[in-house]
Amino acid sequence: MKKIYLLGFGLFLSTVVLNSCTQDEVQEEEQTTIEDCSKDFTYDTDIANIISTNCVGCHQSGGTPPFLTTFSEVQTSLERVEARALTLKTMPPSGPLSEGDREKIDCWIKQGNPEN
Repeated sequence: MKKIYLLGFGLFLSTVVLNSCTQDEVQEEEQTTIEDCSKDFTYDTDIANIISTNCVGCHQSGGTPPFLTTFSEVQTSLERVEARALTLKTMPPSGPLSEGDREKIDCWIKQGNPEN
């Protein structure tokens, strides 16, 4: 009986150790897939098209606030855009932005969100 208990405990411990190693590897993979922001992004060149394609359908003047049709409107609502589209991934309602689009916006914000 003692051997069975030790064997069961050993299997449990092995599972916990292996699972924690696997979790670390997954977290490392997620970190290395995020773009290093070595390319400079601007609103006019990189971000306006993403916003226009994915956000302006609802967030245009006369639509649902925040309005996101111009650079200044996006600037005014940048914290909200970052929270909903990048962190929570609840916008757009049709599904989150692609990983590439989220990375571009994230880098653009980290680079001081230049217009052009």
